[in-house]
Formats: sequence, structure tokens, C-alpha cells
Amino acid sequence: MAQPDEKLRALNSEQTPLGTGPRESLYCTKVGATRPDEMVIVSAHMDGIGYGEAANDDGSGTALVMELARVFNAPGVATERSIRFILWNNEESGLNGAHAYVAQRKDLQGIDSPKGSGLYPEPKWLAVIQHDMLLFDDGMPVPKLDAAGKPVLDARGQPVYTAPSAQRAEADVNIEFQVNSKQTDASAKLAWALRAANEKYATDYPVAVGNRMTNTDSVPFMDHAPAVSVRESERGMQIGAGWNPHWHQPTDVYATYSDKDFLLGLNAAQTTLAAVAQLTGARGKP
Repeated sequence: MAQPDEKLRALNSEQTPLGTGPRESLYCTKVGATRPDEMVIVSAHMDGIGYGEAANDDGSGTALVMELARVFNAPGVATERSIRFILWNNEESGLNGAHAYVAQRKDLQGIDSPKGSGLYPEPKWLAVIQHDMLLFDDGMPVPKLDAAGKPVLDARGQPVYTAPSAQRAEADVNIEFQVNSKQTDASAKLAWALRAANEKYATDYPVAVGNRMTNTDSVPFMDHAPAVSVRESERGMQIGAGWNPHWHQPTDVYATYSDKDFLLGLNAAQTTLAAVAQLTGARGKP
């Protein structure tokens, strides 16, 4: 009921008692022409917290994954290795969709089924690239000022902070890996490959690489494959510290975001598209 828009309230209402019934993730696979037994996973989560439209968290990531699936499936585009495009469910309740996928499929990697068929239901995981919130990089909160230019104080006499009103000049795309994982070196190499792709192919915003990936669907993979998270800001130090005032709020609706915000998302798409094309040996007919 925190959402003032009645249509959104109706859309976000639970249709079944909370916690009952199946919740399904979705995926489709671009099968590699010469190495179908190996793949790159490109993913995002399609569930939202329920107060708004989940436009940024994580409609932005879902839109990116679907657009890249469209591009790689264009006529004449072939890849040496496979690409699996996955939309997770139940990220907000504890990365449940991604955890289930890893538990069910990690031991099936690279095994053809039926044996000798040359068909690989679960190709080997070469990389996992997760996308989670890609539209908002206005910077750290600043003190709210009254009409006289003095800081507004709360009931305890403490300054009230608010988000800046426009995207910061130094906005960037953050790519994080987890330094405390069994795949740290390979994940760091993947992150820097994405940065190199950004430097060559992205049109507006650079990449910043960090090593504190957390609270996103690539985490269940991090001990099994190179894994990174692509997002608007650092998850722990920035988003978790209140840099995005629309995170899990009724204001996470399409109308909240500006053309510059959507341009940031486009640059994330350019970055992943270029990197995945290189990792999978993509080529197109002239």
C-alpha cells in the first residue's frame, strides 16, 4: 500500500498466499557452432520488491539481457561458444533462483546427453555476468537545505540527507568480483576484460572495477566459475549506504529516470555485448 498508483498496487499484489506455488526462472541458449560444450551466462533477475515497477531493480538488467539475446540471435550472427541468457526469480528473497540453478546443474557441466549425442544441456561455465540496477548514479547523499540555505535537522537534531538532483559528472558502470572466492583470479580477469571492452566500444561512460561483489545472483557461482556483477554503483559501499534513494522504494518507476540514466544502462549493454562477443568468438555475415 506504499505505492500511491492504484494500478501499480494491483499489479504488485500477491496473487497467491506468500511463499506458496512454484516460482520459475527463465533461460534461452544460443548454441555455439564449434564449442557448444562451453558457455557464457548473461543474467539478471526479474522479480522486484513490490512497491513500485521494479524499473531499475531489476527491470533495467532484465531489459539488457533480453536486448543482448535479440542481438546475438540476429540473422547471420554465429558464436563459437554457447551463450545462455537467464532471468532469475526470487533474487529479492535470497538469490533463491540462482542458488537452485547452481545446486541442480553444477555437476552436469560439459556432459553430453544422451551420451555421444554431441548435445550439451549444461555447457561448462566459462563466465557469469550478472546485471542488477543500471540506471542511477547521482552520487552520495548531501545535506538537505532549507530556503535560507541552512541544513535541515531531524527530531534528534541530526542533518537530513537527500540525493543529488542530477547524475554526477563522474558517473560510471561498476563491475565487481568477489576477492574472497575460489575463482578470484579468473573473476578479476573477467572484470578487466569487460573494462577493456568498455574502453573500446562504449560511447559515454567508463567502467570502474571493484572486488566486493555481494548480494546478487552471480554470488552462488563465484566458487564454481569466473563471476562478476555489472551495476550502477558499488553494491556494499554505495547502494547499501543510501546512494540510490529509489532502491526498494515506491519511486522505482520508469518515470523517475532521465535520458542520462538510460544512457548509463545503454553503456552497460555496450560493455557486456562487446565482451561476450569476444569471449564467445562471435562473428556476423557481411
